[in-house]
Amino acid sequence: MTICNNWLFCLPYVTRQGAQQPFAAEHYERHLEEWLSNDLSPIADGLLMLGRQVRTDDGKRIDLLALDKNGDAIIIELKRGDSTRDLVGQINEYISAAEQWRERDLERRTNRDPRTLAKDFKEHFHCDAPADFNRNPKAIVVVEDIDKTTLATFKRQSVKVCKFSYLKSAEEEYLLVTDMSQLEPSDKLASLKPLNQQ
Repeated sequence: MTICNNWLFCLPYVTRQGAQQPFAAEHYERHLEEWLSNDLSPIADGLLMLGRQVRTDDGKRIDLLALDKNGDAIIIELKRGDSTRDLVGQINEYISAAEQWRERDLERRTNRDPRTLAKDFKEHFHCDAPADFNRNPKAIVVVEDIDKTTLATFKRQSVKVCKFSYLKSAEEEYLLVTDMSQLEPSDKLASLKPLNQQ
């Protein structure tokens, strides 16, 4: 995935060559999951990707799980289309479950060898791992659409909300990702590699 930091420059070209389309029309949620698991930078800078479809104790699955520079778990939930109805409860359940996880739990749930998380953390962040992983788990929701009530609830809970638009030209596909959590929403335009080229 290539990020165009000057999306205002890129977007007119993309929209001249193609148009915004509903993501659901051509792709499944797993495609979004695959793209973002390879590169989380459109939704947050510097995260260490840990795993996909990570199970909680009650058998539910977190779409993506990552770590931030503080060693805290970042739960990433993806929703295409208009599917945010029960999202607040789902995120609260995931955060409650993740609050119990420490270093060994994170390794086990993401199928890592024991005692490798600290090494991976040091290689990714270029600093020593924290003495105690995951003191304050957080969440990022990546949605195609979100209602005002749900957005306001997430802002009060300090859950980051990224809204995406799918754009397609004759040759390329793009995600325009807008961080809705800020007072002034900010955008990133990501050029997507075809799934068979990743």
